[in-house]
Amino acid sequence: MKIEKLKIRSTLLGMTMSVAISVLGLTSTASAQMKDVAKADQLPTKNEMIVAYYGRPGVKSMGVLGQHSIESLIPIVKAKVDAYKKASGNQNIVPGFDIIYGMASASPGRDKDYIINISHDKLMTYINAGQNMALWSLSIRNSGK
Repeated sequence: MKIEKLKIRSTLLGMTMSVAISVLGLTSTASAQMKDVAKADQLPTKNEMIVAYYGRPGVKSMGVLGQHSIESLIPIVKAKVDAYKKASGNQNIVPGFDIIYGMASASPGRDKDYIINISHDKLMTYINAGQNMALWSLSIRNSGK
């Protein structure tokens, strides 16, 4: 795993919010290192539910995240969280994004791994939006590995 990717994932874990992490495509060593970075108050609690929309930002055919801008997506996710709170009576519901970070490709690409990753800038847009909202969950999926 490249250092930059590990830094991005470490940044995600270091945020002061609940964080859900998909470690698909990572080695067990990298997975263990990333889990060690998360602090207990950053992980979902026993009674906490995460409501997240899934997708690949900018790719309309890959989920809700691909169909909306970040600005229009935030109220959509918040409305869904409010609906879950009302229906369940559980107030410990955290909104989130479930981002497809790595996407399989028919061509080898610059890393020769047949994976197209989201740009650092685009990923940071979602991370920063989450930080600004205070209580966000962010799950990164590497669907190509």
